[in-house]
Amino acid sequence: MVLIEEVNTISSKLKQQSRYHGSKESLLSKVDSIVCLSFLNVMNIISLAVPITMLTIGIVKRDKCPMEPRIPLFLIVTSAASIVWMTATLVLNFIKLCCVALLSNSIKTKVYIILGIIIFLFCSLTMCWMIMVRN
Repeated sequence: MVLIEEVNTISSKLKQQSRYHGSKESLLSKVDSIVCLSFLNVMNIISLAVPITMLTIGIVKRDKCPMEPRIPLFLIVTSAASIVWMTATLVLNFIKLCCVALLSNSIKTKVYIILGIIIFLFCSLTMCWMIMVRN
């Protein structure tokens, strides 16, 4: 959390300084977005370890939990939804980083909307699943 605040502070200082230089502002905003999205992608890839571990444990212990037999099913469904959600987020960030100049605005808008809907659906699925399993 502190690292994100430092990145935002540095970014705001660079933007303030770039106002005096005119044409460098667009370059700094591009560099800023590349740094932030790259950092988010790295953190997203690292955080994929948790759902992959949950999926592995759920599959291995599928019918072997003596206390609560629904726990492996909970792990499998939650981790699968999380993996799809994180992968869609990675694809969206990759498109923002690499393909912005290559795609037309209408195609970018359609891709953003489709991936945004996928992310929303799988986040909602994960939340609803957690609420249903607790009851």
